[in-house]
Formats: sequence, C-alpha cells, structure tokens
Amino acid sequence: MRLAHAPDLHPLLPTDLNPGRRTTMENRTDPIEIIAQVSARDGKQRALEVWLYKADKEGWPVTVESSSVDETGDECAVVEIESLRYQILHAKRVRRRVAIVPRGQHLIAAGAGAPTQG
Repeated sequence: MRLAHAPDLHPLLPTDLNPGRRTTMENRTDPIEIIAQVSARDGKQRALEVWLYKADKEGWPVTVESSSVDETGDECAVVEIESLRYQILHAKRVRRRVAIVPRGQHLIAAGAGAPTQG
C-alpha cells in the first residue's frame, strides 16, 4: 500500500478518525512513510483499515475524504492530514531512479553524456 500526496483532489465523504489526538512532529513517522503490508488477497478495504490504524497510532489526525475500496484500480481512498490531501493506494511499492544533474545541464543531455550548450 502506497501513499501519494494529491493536492488537487476534492473532499467527498468526510469521516474524522481521532480529531483530538495530537503529538509533536518529532515523535511521528511522516504519513508518506507509513506502509501497510497487506496482500492482494486481503483486499483494498483491509489495506485502508490497516493504514488508518497505523496513521492513528503515529498520532496523525486523519480525515477520510473519499473511499474507493469497492472500485477497480489501485486507489483505496483520499485522506486529509493536517490540511494536506493524500491518495492511499493498494499496490506494490515502486522504486524509481533519481537523476542528479549538474547546474546548467539539461536532464537529457546529462543522460546522453552530451556537452552543455549555452
């Protein structure tokens, strides 16, 4: 299950989990780092429940804005945590390569080993 920041999503079904619970930022795992390890056999509903439990345990005030556990695709829900919207996905974790390009050089030029033209 993955979490993606989704700033342009609109609220649909507000459900507040634990509005009064607050802890300091230093004691909490960032929501983007919370991983619910749930198999495809257990389904998206269970994946969402586990993720919400883990987020609550870390002290995050989570509001479920929309749920799509009964629909096809990877998305389980859209949640709001401290005024930021996140998309909860039930999918395999993805690792992507990150390119660090020297200042003034274009990404494609750096990948091809071409000199920078100014």
